[in-house]
This record gives sequence, structure tokens and C-alpha cells, in this order.
Amino acid sequence: MYEKANLFFNNIARTANIDLNDRLVKDILSSSPEGGWWDMFISIFNKYGIVPEKAMPDTVDAARSVNLSRILMSYLRSQAKDIRQLSNEGQDLKEFKQNYLNDVYRIIAMHLGMPPEKFDFVYEDKDKNVHQLNDCTPLKFAENLDTQNCVTLINDPREERPYMKHYTSDFIASVEGECLDFLNVEIDVIKDLVKKMIDNGRSVWMSCDVHKTVSHEHGIFNENIYNHCDLLSIPKALDKADRLDYSDGGGNHAMLFTGYHEENGKVTKWRIENSWGDKKGEKGFYELSDEWFNEHVYTSLICKDLLGDELLAVFDEPVVKLMPWELPY
Repeated sequence: MYEKANLFFNNIARTANIDLNDRLVKDILSSSPEGGWWDMFISIFNKYGIVPEKAMPDTVDAARSVNLSRILMSYLRSQAKDIRQLSNEGQDLKEFKQNYLNDVYRIIAMHLGMPPEKFDFVYEDKDKNVHQLNDCTPLKFAENLDTQNCVTLINDPREERPYMKHYTSDFIASVEGECLDFLNVEIDVIKDLVKKMIDNGRSVWMSCDVHKTVSHEHGIFNENIYNHCDLLSIPKALDKADRLDYSDGGGNHAMLFTGYHEENGKVTKWRIENSWGDKKGEKGFYELSDEWFNEHVYTSLICKDLLGDELLAVFDEPVVKLMPWELPY
């Protein structure tokens, strides 16, 4: 949140001479102080490290951050007017920015508390051997976690977003100077690689449109679970590409693929672990039909060693830079 507040300040300053009603300015003003893509997490991870929950238990606002986000975003927007005015007057923003970031830091610390500088951690590995880390800093603890060999694949079927291309985006990050980095591929490519990840004993991060055709009571994501069109005598829903163009779809929530069900050599459904507690779905787990995967999964995280030479080569091609509203969410 602190880093994204800094980026918000810089983005408002760099667009200060653009009309307030410009789409880019409005997009910056509507951004969220939390959440984001894998690349945004890794930037924070590499800069600050990470601590286990036992070393820093969640506060109420950490477990449910909506109130903190609203308070912080309201503060950021209240400062945006002054940032634009001072910048257009040619004034030095250095002192203003320092006071701004001090306020942001205080707001976050009061809600979330301060992470420990050092902590001890005891864990058991898969072979039941016990290990203990003493006087561990957040950055030292991060060294024990393998997070560096993953890439983001997206499925954006719109004609203006060709497959097998390397994309990035301006104005979106967590740490200033970092950026998103991803390939656009066909949905079957993502499904094949997710299956390989699971076969290799790895859970798979994904993002999807969590609001489409879901029963939280039964723990099911399925295109045929409801029949609104026939019941209400309305046209069938838009296809995936049109839903992106007409703001009726896109990735808005992250979950994990943890398994799949196969019949006659074809995967028919997938097992999903959500993060909303064990009162949703089947103790936090959902069944996701393969058809639903096609329609509503947009992003997945895949280890590089499973990509193959053809996909890896795309990362060496020139990068196509997208504006924030051109991303598949």
C-alpha cells in the first residue's frame, strides 16, 4: 500500500498537465491501494521480504482490509488535487511528497501494525524433519522461498491482442520502475500447462471472473448451473472477447488450481481453493467445470521450466505496451 501510494503520487504528477477528465487520469484516480498481479507481489517480495503469520498475526484490518483501503484511497484522492495544482505551478513537490508519504505510512501502521525486524521460525519439511530459523529478517526469510521462476500467461481472445505476443503495461505496478510482464496465449495452452503444474505437485495461481455462474453454497463454478436466458427470455451472454470489450467480464479475483478430474483422457473439471474461509464452497474448495475455465479464467502463473522453447522465445521478442484499461480485467 505504501509503495502503491508512492506510485499514485508519481502518476498524478506526471499527468498533471492532462485534462482531469482524460481517461488515463480517471483510471489512475480509480486505482486501488491493494491487490494486483503476480509481478506486483514479486516487486514487494524482493524489496521487503516477507514474514509468516505467526511472526506478525493479522489485525482486524489486515484480515478484512476494505475499510483501510477506503480510508487510504480517499486520502490519496484528496491529495491529488494539490499535487496537480502544485505541479502545474512549477513548484518543487519534494517536501509535499515527504509529508504525503509520512501520512500514508502512519495510516497503514495504525491499521496493520509494524512488521518485526527479526523473528524465529520453526517448520517441518515434507520428510518430517524439523528446522529452526533464528534471528531471521523478512528478506532472509524470503530467500527460503522459490518465487523467481514463474511467468504470467493471460488469455485475451480479442483480435487486437494477438496470441504469442509479449506484453507489458504502463502506469500499473507496485514499486516505481517495475512493470507487468506477460504472454497472451490460447486458453488450451494455459489448461495444458496448469495440468502439468498439478502433475508436478504444484498448486497454480490463477485469476478469473469470480462472479459468473457460481454457487457458493455448493462450491460450484459451472456455465450451466443457472439458465437465466431461457427463464427471462433474454439473449445469450456475450462471448469472452466481447465481455472484455463491453465491461461484462475480466479477472477480478485470484484463487488456486489444486487438482483436476479426467475422463477418457480429457479433463472435465478442476479443483479450486479459494481464500474466503471454510464457510464458502466445500470448506473453501470449489469444483470448476472445464467449460467455465474456457470462459472465465483469464490469467495463470506457470513455472518457466514447463513452458518449452517456443513460449520462452516469445519473452525475447519486442514488448507491446498496453494502457491500464487494455488489460483483461
